Amino acid sequence: MTHDHEPSNNRTEVRRDPSPAGGRLRWHHIYYLLAAFDVATVSFTLLLTHEILNIHRSSVEENQLWTARSVRFGDLAQLSSSVNAPGNDIFASKDATRESSRLEAAMSEYKDAVVMVRSELEGQVEENLAAPLTAALDRSQFAMLAMANEARAIFRHFDDKPIVAGQHMAAMDQRYAEVRAALDVLHREVGVIQASNLERQHEAAAALGRYEYVVGSFIILMVMAITVYGRRLSRKIEKDQREREVFLENLREAEATTRAILETAVEGIVTIDARGVIEAVNPAAEQIFDYTASELIGQNVSILIPMPIRAEHDTYLERYISGGEPHIIGLGGREVLAQRKNGTVFPLELAVSEVRRGNTIRFTGLLHDISERKRAEELTLNYAEELEATVSERTSGLVLALKKESELAENIAEAYEVIRQTQDKLMRKERLAAVGELATAVAHGLRNPLASIRACAEVERSGMTEEHPIARTLADIICEVDRMGGRIKAVLDFARPLEPATIPINLNDALDLLARNSRERVLGGVDIEVDLDPTLPTALFDPAHEFEILDALVNNAFEAMNGKGKLTLRSRLDTRDDSNPVAVLSVSDTGPGIEEYQRLQIFDLFYTNKPSGTGIGLAMAMRIVKSQGGTIEVKSEPGEGATFEVRIPLRPLSVKHTTNSANGVLT
Repeated sequence: MTHDHEPSNNRTEVRRDPSPAGGRLRWHHIYYLLAAFDVATVSFTLLLTHEILNIHRSSVEENQLWTARSVRFGDLAQLSSSVNAPGNDIFASKDATRESSRLEAAMSEYKDAVVMVRSELEGQVEENLAAPLTAALDRSQFAMLAMANEARAIFRHFDDKPIVAGQHMAAMDQRYAEVRAALDVLHREVGVIQASNLERQHEAAAALGRYEYVVGSFIILMVMAITVYGRRLSRKIEKDQREREVFLENLREAEATTRAILETAVEGIVTIDARGVIEAVNPAAEQIFDYTASELIGQNVSILIPMPIRAEHDTYLERYISGGEPHIIGLGGREVLAQRKNGTVFPLELAVSEVRRGNTIRFTGLLHDISERKRAEELTLNYAEELEATVSERTSGLVLALKKESELAENIAEAYEVIRQTQDKLMRKERLAAVGELATAVAHGLRNPLASIRACAEVERSGMTEEHPIARTLADIICEVDRMGGRIKAVLDFARPLEPATIPINLNDALDLLARNSRERVLGGVDIEVDLDPTLPTALFDPAHEFEILDALVNNAFEAMNGKGKLTLRSRLDTRDDSNPVAVLSVSDTGPGIEEYQRLQIFDLFYTNKPSGTGIGLAMAMRIVKSQGGTIEVKSEPGEGATFEVRIPLRPLSVKHTTNSANGVLT
């Protein structure tokens, strides 16, 4: 029985063995499934950390790239200052050639820099980002070309027209302000792009950070599952202890891997609990704050925060945990102030994320020291302010100096003009006084004897017939006496002081009247042509003197043509110099012309090449024209006739030359 029973008992145990074995195998698989789930969760966490680090690395690289571009835009501002400098420095160096060379060299360097910047924008920047930058660059380049042209105008007018040069310098400075404004737009656009990139990258990092909640949830689910299934497996895993140890070892390796990642991270990482007590820091955080991990762990995180923000930190945590709105937590990165171990306060870029496990809340801060970046921004800002102040100071000084120089130049010019006019008047008075004395002597010494000779000749001739042999001689004597009397009168007229009645007149009227009179007194052999400019404005001149001048020129032309040819009377307006317009009245003939040696003497007193001429008409005409600020020019070639041009400056009408309301004429 015993024997019989023994086999029976053995068979019963054998039959029962498969059931527990089968159960152990099923729960054993679940156990490994949970372990695999844990490994997948840890791997996913590592992947998230890796992606966050990639986002940070991309952010740093892109920010460095745009910072470098901002520096190149700053170089354009420096180069624009070099282009602007010669136009200002010339007033100190007074060397237009050297300053012009400096300008062209600086302009060439600026153009090369613009080409390089434009090439980079077109080849490396997206079109939607490059468009506003290229537009601002175009405005700065257009304003720079205009500024360079103003500088070149300064160099052209510096020696002979300092006032005009000063006006161009003011325009040049205005163009320079436009260049700097366009370059400021470039810097602002770069700042907008950097801010946009940083915001986009923070959003991406925050989006990845949200997956941490999912990972945390998965971990919680995993722990719960292990707890539930662990109880059910506690009686069945005695033979699976070795596999469980392997599983735990895997967990330890995953934790070590995670710790290694945290310790080698470039960014500082600090973990605190709900009370603000520091639980963990990585080496990067130790380096940032100059604390060791042992000095920080267990301390309140407020020791890393300067006053007065430190006193409010715990209030922020309590408000957030109780359901209030976050101040920093979960809002992405923002700039805050932090404090090192030695008390130094410095700027920090901080991003805080929250991890909840049941009732436990922990916060992890990702830290980035931006002291160097802030220092660079402050230096850039200080340099820009100093540069602006320097430019403003120098501009004000140059404007004041230019104004004083302009006033001095005007005063010197006015004084010189007064001296010149005074000298001219004295010379004319001295010369006329001498001529007047001579004319008086001639009048007293010749007129009376000539009058006696003429009277005697007329008395003798009155008793003779035309056929008497002495009658012709007496007639010649009378004619010569009359001719000598005319010369004496002309000399007296020339010596008489001129007192022209300068009033507004129509210059064309004298030419028109002279043409009508000339047609009545000449034979049919002379053709008279009149070409008057209807746009010729009113001029200040003596109408009697104008007619006298033109009549002398017409008589001279008639004598030159000897009764045959063409006489042309013409008027026109010469506006080659807009600031000094001139009225031109010309008398042209088709006579034999004037030799060059004669053109140099025809306006000399008593010079004539005609048997019956007195040599006073043209001299008198020139004297009258000069007395009113004009000139007479002669254009002639032998055999091609001659043209006399009377050039009368069109001075502005003074206040006293106004219209008389009673009779409607100018007075």
